[in-house]
Amino acid sequence: MSTQSEALHLAWSAFAAGLSQSDRDLLGQRWAGKRQPLPADWVRLSVHVGPCTTPASDRSRAVFQGVMGLMPASHSALLRSVMHTEVLSQDVAGHLTLRGDAQTLSDHLQHAMHALHRMGALGGWRNELQAMVVDTAHTVDATDDDDNTSTMVMNHATPLLEFERCGHQFVGGVTHAVHVNALTQDGLMWCGRRALSKATDPGRLDNVCAGGVPAGESLQETLSREMMEEAGINLERCSAVAAVATVRTSRSETIGWHDEYLHVTNVLLPPHVVPRNQDGEVSGFELLHSHQVMQAIRDNDMTADAGLTVVQALRCSGFLKVPLGA
Repeated sequence: MSTQSEALHLAWSAFAAGLSQSDRDLLGQRWAGKRQPLPADWVRLSVHVGPCTTPASDRSRAVFQGVMGLMPASHSALLRSVMHTEVLSQDVAGHLTLRGDAQTLSDHLQHAMHALHRMGALGGWRNELQAMVVDTAHTVDATDDDDNTSTMVMNHATPLLEFERCGHQFVGGVTHAVHVNALTQDGLMWCGRRALSKATDPGRLDNVCAGGVPAGESLQETLSREMMEEAGINLERCSAVAAVATVRTSRSETIGWHDEYLHVTNVLLPPHVVPRNQDGEVSGFELLHSHQVMQAIRDNDMTADAGLTVVQALRCSGFLKVPLGA
Protein backbone atom coordinates (compact mmCIF):
# COMPACT_ATOMS: atom_id res chain seq x y z
CA MET A 1 0.00 0.00 0.00
CA SER A 2 1.40 3.40 -0.99
CA THR A 3 1.82 6.19 1.55
CA GLN A 4 -1.11 8.11 0.03
CA SER A 5 -3.34 5.02 0.00
CA GLU A 6 -2.45 4.25 3.61
CA ALA A 7 -3.23 7.82 4.69
CA LEU A 8 -6.64 7.70 3.01
CA HIS A 9 -7.33 4.26 4.49
CA LEU A 10 -6.62 5.58 7.99
CA ALA A 11 -8.88 8.58 7.41
CA TRP A 12 -11.74 6.35 6.27
CA SER A 13 -11.11 4.09 9.25
CA ALA A 14 -11.58 7.07 11.56
CA PHE A 15 -14.74 8.11 9.68
CA ALA A 16 -16.17 4.57 9.81
CA ALA A 17 -15.46 4.27 13.54
CA GLY A 18 -18.30 6.71 14.19
CA LEU A 19 -20.91 4.64 12.34
CA SER A 20 -23.52 2.73 14.33
CA GLN A 21 -25.15 -0.48 13.13
CA SER A 22 -28.28 1.47 12.22
CA ASP A 23 -26.10 3.80 10.16
CA ARG A 24 -24.63 0.84 8.31
CA ASP A 25 -28.07 -0.63 7.73
CA LEU A 26 -29.27 2.66 6.27
CA LEU A 27 -26.26 2.88 3.96
CA GLY A 28 -26.95 -0.67 2.81
CA GLN A 29 -30.56 0.28 2.04
CA ARG A 30 -29.46 3.30 0.03
CA TRP A 31 -27.03 1.13 -1.92
CA ALA A 32 -29.72 -1.47 -2.62
CA GLY A 33 -31.99 1.26 -3.97
CA LYS A 34 -29.41 2.99 -6.13
CA ARG A 35 -31.17 1.90 -9.34
CA GLN A 36 -34.95 2.15 -9.32
CA PRO A 37 -36.94 -0.21 -11.57
CA LEU A 38 -37.68 1.21 -15.01
CA PRO A 39 -41.24 2.59 -15.12
CA ALA A 40 -43.14 0.07 -17.23
CA ASP A 41 -45.50 2.62 -18.75
CA TRP A 42 -42.82 5.10 -19.83
CA VAL A 43 -41.74 5.54 -23.43
CA ARG A 44 -38.47 3.95 -24.55
CA LEU A 45 -36.19 5.98 -26.84
CA SER A 46 -34.15 3.80 -29.19
CA VAL A 47 -31.19 5.27 -31.04
CA HIS A 48 -30.16 3.90 -34.43
CA VAL A 49 -26.82 5.52 -35.31
CA GLY A 50 -25.40 4.99 -38.77
CA PRO A 51 -22.11 6.15 -40.30
CA CYS A 52 -22.08 9.63 -41.80
CA THR A 53 -21.42 8.16 -45.24
CA THR A 54 -24.48 5.93 -45.15
CA PRO A 55 -26.85 6.94 -47.98
CA ALA A 56 -30.52 7.45 -47.23
CA SER A 57 -31.35 4.28 -49.14
CA ASP A 58 -29.17 2.17 -46.83
CA ARG A 59 -29.99 3.38 -43.34
CA SER A 60 -30.29 -0.21 -42.08
CA ARG A 61 -26.50 -0.36 -41.65
CA ALA A 62 -26.19 0.84 -38.08
CA VAL A 63 -23.07 1.61 -36.10
CA PHE A 64 -25.15 0.93 -33.00
CA GLN A 65 -28.77 0.46 -32.05
CA GLY A 66 -30.17 0.30 -28.53
CA VAL A 67 -32.61 1.79 -26.03
CA MET A 68 -30.77 4.89 -24.87
CA GLY A 69 -33.55 6.92 -23.23
CA LEU A 70 -36.69 6.71 -21.11
CA MET A 71 -39.42 9.31 -20.65
CA PRO A 72 -43.04 9.76 -19.60
CA ALA A 73 -45.64 10.00 -22.37
CA SER A 74 -45.95 13.75 -21.83
CA HIS A 75 -42.26 14.22 -22.65
CA SER A 76 -42.62 11.98 -25.70
CA ALA A 77 -45.45 14.14 -27.04
CA LEU A 78 -43.43 17.32 -26.52
CA LEU A 79 -40.33 15.84 -28.16
CA ARG A 80 -42.34 14.71 -31.19
CA SER A 81 -43.81 18.19 -31.50
CA VAL A 82 -40.39 19.81 -31.95
CA MET A 83 -38.45 17.15 -33.92
CA HIS A 84 -38.59 16.27 -37.59
CA THR A 85 -40.14 12.93 -38.50
CA GLU A 86 -37.16 12.24 -40.77
CA VAL A 87 -35.07 11.49 -37.66
CA LEU A 88 -37.70 10.66 -35.00
CA SER A 89 -40.39 8.03 -35.48
CA GLN A 90 -42.96 6.38 -33.22
CA ASP A 91 -44.01 2.72 -33.36
CA VAL A 92 -47.47 1.26 -32.72
CA ALA A 93 -46.61 0.72 -29.04
CA GLY A 94 -45.77 4.41 -28.63
CA HIS A 95 -42.01 3.98 -28.34
CA LEU A 96 -39.63 6.32 -30.18
CA THR A 97 -36.66 5.78 -32.46
CA LEU A 98 -34.00 8.30 -33.44
CA ARG A 99 -32.32 7.40 -36.74
CA GLY A 100 -29.37 9.08 -38.46
CA ASP A 101 -25.65 9.74 -38.13
CA ALA A 102 -24.25 11.10 -34.88
CA GLN A 103 -23.79 14.69 -36.08
CA THR A 104 -27.27 14.91 -37.62
CA LEU A 105 -28.92 13.53 -34.49
CA SER A 106 -26.89 15.88 -32.26
CA ASP A 107 -27.99 18.87 -34.32
CA HIS A 108 -31.66 17.85 -34.25
CA LEU A 109 -31.59 17.12 -30.51
CA GLN A 110 -29.95 20.46 -29.72
CA HIS A 111 -32.52 22.27 -31.87
CA ALA A 112 -35.29 20.39 -30.02
CA MET A 113 -33.88 21.33 -26.62
CA HIS A 114 -33.83 25.01 -27.58
CA ALA A 115 -37.45 24.73 -28.73
CA LEU A 116 -38.54 23.01 -25.52
CA HIS A 117 -36.74 25.65 -23.46
CA ARG A 118 -38.51 28.45 -25.34
CA MET A 119 -41.83 26.69 -24.70
CA GLY A 120 -41.10 26.62 -20.97
CA ALA A 121 -41.04 22.81 -20.99
CA LEU A 122 -37.33 22.52 -20.19
CA GLY A 123 -35.94 24.40 -17.21
CA GLY A 124 -32.49 24.60 -15.66
CA TRP A 125 -30.76 25.57 -18.91
CA ARG A 126 -26.97 25.27 -18.54
CA ASN A 127 -25.78 26.29 -22.01
CA GLU A 128 -23.42 23.32 -21.78
CA LEU A 129 -23.24 20.38 -24.14
CA GLN A 130 -23.16 16.90 -22.63
CA ALA A 131 -22.60 13.68 -24.54
CA MET A 132 -24.96 10.73 -24.79
CA VAL A 133 -22.59 7.80 -25.26
CA VAL A 134 -24.20 5.30 -27.61
CA ASP A 135 -22.99 1.81 -26.66
CA THR A 136 -24.14 -1.26 -24.73
CA ALA A 137 -22.90 0.07 -21.36
CA HIS A 138 -25.18 3.09 -21.68
CA THR A 139 -28.50 1.49 -22.56
CA VAL A 140 -31.25 2.11 -20.00
CA ASP A 141 -31.40 -1.55 -18.98
CA ALA A 142 -27.65 -2.26 -18.89
CA THR A 143 -26.48 -3.91 -15.68
CA ASP A 144 -23.66 -2.44 -13.64
CA ASP A 145 -20.83 -4.08 -11.75
CA ASP A 146 -21.27 -3.56 -8.00
CA ASP A 147 -17.66 -4.51 -7.40
CA ASN A 148 -16.12 -2.18 -9.97
CA THR A 149 -13.17 -0.64 -8.16
CA SER A 150 -11.58 1.17 -11.09
CA THR A 151 -12.77 4.35 -12.72
CA MET A 152 -14.72 3.58 -15.85
CA VAL A 153 -13.18 4.94 -19.03
CA MET A 154 -15.60 6.48 -21.48
CA ASN A 155 -14.79 5.09 -24.91
CA HIS A 156 -14.92 8.06 -27.27
CA ALA A 157 -14.58 5.74 -30.28
CA THR A 158 -18.31 5.05 -29.85
CA PRO A 159 -20.91 7.44 -31.26
CA LEU A 160 -21.58 10.52 -29.16
CA LEU A 161 -24.77 12.55 -29.37
CA GLU A 162 -24.05 16.01 -27.96
CA PHE A 163 -26.83 18.31 -26.78
CA GLU A 164 -27.83 20.62 -23.92
CA ARG A 165 -27.04 19.13 -20.53
CA CYS A 166 -30.45 19.68 -18.93
CA GLY A 167 -32.08 17.84 -21.85
CA HIS A 168 -30.52 14.51 -20.94
CA GLN A 169 -32.88 13.94 -18.01
CA PHE A 170 -35.78 15.06 -20.20
CA VAL A 171 -35.11 12.19 -22.63
CA GLY A 172 -33.76 9.88 -19.90
CA GLY A 173 -30.28 9.40 -21.32
CA VAL A 174 -27.26 8.17 -19.35
CA THR A 175 -24.73 10.79 -18.28
CA HIS A 176 -21.43 10.93 -16.37
CA ALA A 177 -20.40 12.99 -13.34
CA VAL A 178 -17.42 13.29 -11.01
CA HIS A 179 -17.93 13.23 -7.22
CA VAL A 180 -15.23 13.88 -4.63
CA ASN A 181 -15.13 12.80 -0.98
CA ALA A 182 -12.79 15.09 0.97
CA LEU A 183 -11.55 13.84 4.35
CA THR A 184 -9.18 15.19 6.96
CA GLN A 185 -6.60 13.03 8.74
CA ASP A 186 -8.90 12.56 11.72
CA GLY A 187 -11.78 11.29 9.58
CA LEU A 188 -13.90 14.42 9.29
CA MET A 189 -15.58 15.10 5.96
CA TRP A 190 -15.81 18.38 4.07
CA CYS A 191 -19.25 18.82 2.48
CA GLY A 192 -20.52 21.69 0.37
CA ARG A 193 -24.01 23.13 0.64
CA ARG A 194 -25.52 23.77 -2.76
CA ALA A 195 -26.52 27.33 -3.54
CA LEU A 196 -30.23 28.12 -3.45
CA SER A 197 -29.93 29.23 -7.08
CA LYS A 198 -29.06 25.69 -8.25
CA ALA A 199 -31.61 24.13 -10.61
CA THR A 200 -31.36 20.75 -8.86
CA ASP A 201 -31.19 20.05 -5.11
CA PRO A 202 -30.87 23.70 -4.01
CA GLY A 203 -29.73 24.14 -0.42
CA ARG A 204 -28.84 20.48 0.12
CA LEU A 205 -25.50 19.09 1.27
CA ASP A 206 -23.24 17.65 -1.40
CA ASN A 207 -19.73 16.27 -1.75
CA VAL A 208 -16.90 18.78 -1.60
CA CYS A 209 -17.31 18.99 -5.36
CA ALA A 210 -19.51 17.27 -7.91
CA GLY A 211 -20.24 18.01 -11.52
CA GLY A 212 -21.36 16.58 -14.82
CA VAL A 213 -18.77 15.70 -17.44
CA PRO A 214 -19.37 18.02 -20.43
CA ALA A 215 -18.79 17.07 -24.04
CA GLY A 216 -15.12 17.24 -24.99
CA GLU A 217 -13.70 16.86 -21.47
CA SER A 218 -12.04 13.83 -19.93
CA LEU A 219 -12.90 12.66 -16.42
CA GLN A 220 -9.57 14.00 -15.14
CA GLU A 221 -10.13 17.39 -16.76
CA THR A 222 -13.60 17.66 -15.24
CA LEU A 223 -12.29 16.57 -11.84
CA SER A 224 -9.54 19.19 -11.82
CA ARG A 225 -11.82 21.96 -13.07
CA GLU A 226 -14.67 21.20 -10.66
CA MET A 227 -12.33 21.04 -7.67
CA MET A 228 -11.00 24.47 -8.54
CA GLU A 229 -14.37 26.06 -9.42
CA GLU A 230 -16.44 24.63 -6.56
CA ALA A 231 -13.85 24.26 -3.79
CA GLY A 232 -10.97 26.49 -4.89
CA ILE A 233 -8.54 23.60 -4.49
CA ASN A 234 -5.78 22.54 -6.84
CA LEU A 235 -5.48 18.75 -6.61
CA GLU A 236 -1.72 19.14 -6.11
CA ARG A 237 -2.46 20.71 -2.70
CA CYS A 238 -4.17 17.53 -1.47
CA SER A 239 -2.19 15.15 0.73
CA ALA A 240 -3.62 12.21 -1.21
CA VAL A 241 -5.83 11.70 -4.28
CA ALA A 242 -7.25 8.33 -5.31
CA ALA A 243 -9.81 7.30 -7.91
CA VAL A 244 -12.16 4.90 -6.11
CA ALA A 245 -14.82 3.39 -8.34
CA THR A 246 -17.78 4.07 -10.57
CA VAL A 247 -21.36 3.53 -9.49
CA ARG A 248 -24.46 3.85 -11.68
CA THR A 249 -27.64 5.29 -10.24
CA SER A 250 -31.07 5.83 -11.78
CA ARG A 251 -34.35 7.22 -10.50
CA SER A 252 -37.33 9.35 -11.41
CA GLU A 253 -36.91 13.10 -10.87
CA THR A 254 -39.17 16.08 -11.49
CA ILE A 255 -37.53 16.85 -14.83
CA GLY A 256 -37.49 13.20 -15.97
CA TRP A 257 -35.31 10.09 -15.62
CA HIS A 258 -31.95 10.59 -13.87
CA ASP A 259 -29.49 7.91 -15.00
CA GLU A 260 -25.83 8.60 -14.30
CA TYR A 261 -22.43 7.03 -13.80
CA LEU A 262 -20.84 8.60 -10.71
CA HIS A 263 -17.05 8.55 -10.89
CA VAL A 264 -15.88 8.64 -7.26
CA THR A 265 -12.59 10.11 -6.09
CA ASN A 266 -11.25 10.40 -2.53
CA VAL A 267 -8.95 13.22 -1.48
CA LEU A 268 -7.21 13.91 1.82
CA LEU A 269 -6.96 17.58 2.74
CA PRO A 270 -4.23 18.89 5.06
CA PRO A 271 -5.34 21.21 7.90
CA HIS A 272 -4.30 24.40 6.08
CA VAL A 273 -6.35 23.62 2.95
CA VAL A 274 -9.91 24.84 3.41
CA PRO A 275 -12.51 24.71 0.59
CA ARG A 276 -13.68 28.08 -0.71
CA ASN A 277 -16.18 28.30 -3.53
CA GLN A 278 -15.23 30.23 -6.65
CA ASP A 279 -18.23 29.96 -9.01
CA GLY A 280 -21.24 30.79 -6.82
CA GLU A 281 -22.68 27.26 -6.98
CA VAL A 282 -21.91 26.47 -3.32
CA SER A 283 -23.20 28.64 -0.47
CA GLY A 284 -20.66 27.31 2.02
CA PHE A 285 -18.74 24.31 3.35
CA GLU A 286 -19.17 22.29 6.53
CA LEU A 287 -16.64 20.02 8.23
CA LEU A 288 -18.68 17.11 9.56
CA HIS A 289 -18.24 14.08 11.79
CA SER A 290 -19.53 10.80 10.33
CA HIS A 291 -22.62 10.88 12.58
CA GLN A 292 -23.48 14.32 11.17
CA VAL A 293 -23.07 13.03 7.62
CA MET A 294 -25.34 10.11 8.48
CA GLN A 295 -27.95 12.44 9.96
CA ALA A 296 -27.93 14.45 6.72
CA ILE A 297 -28.41 11.25 4.70
CA ARG A 298 -31.18 10.07 7.04
CA ASP A 299 -32.99 13.43 6.84
CA ASN A 300 -32.52 13.64 3.04
CA ASP A 301 -30.56 16.83 3.63
CA MET A 302 -27.76 15.35 1.51
CA THR A 303 -28.22 14.68 -2.19
CA ALA A 304 -28.85 11.05 -3.13
CA ASP A 305 -25.77 10.97 -5.38
CA ALA A 306 -23.52 12.38 -2.65
CA GLY A 307 -24.78 9.72 -0.24
CA LEU A 308 -24.02 6.97 -2.77
CA THR A 309 -20.55 8.43 -3.24
CA VAL A 310 -19.91 8.01 0.49
CA VAL A 311 -21.26 4.44 0.42
CA GLN A 312 -19.07 3.46 -2.52
CA ALA A 313 -15.96 4.85 -0.84
CA LEU A 314 -16.72 2.96 2.38
CA ARG A 315 -17.32 -0.26 0.41
CA CYS A 316 -14.11 0.04 -1.56
CA SER A 317 -12.12 0.90 1.56
CA GLY A 318 -13.40 -2.28 3.23
CA PHE A 319 -15.40 -0.53 5.97
CA LEU A 320 -18.89 -1.37 4.76
CA LYS A 321 -20.36 -4.68 3.64
CA VAL A 322 -23.54 -4.78 1.58
CA PRO A 323 -25.24 -7.88 0.17
CA LEU A 324 -23.88 -8.98 -3.20
CA GLY A 325 -26.27 -8.08 -5.98
CA ALA A 326 -27.91 -5.37 -3.84
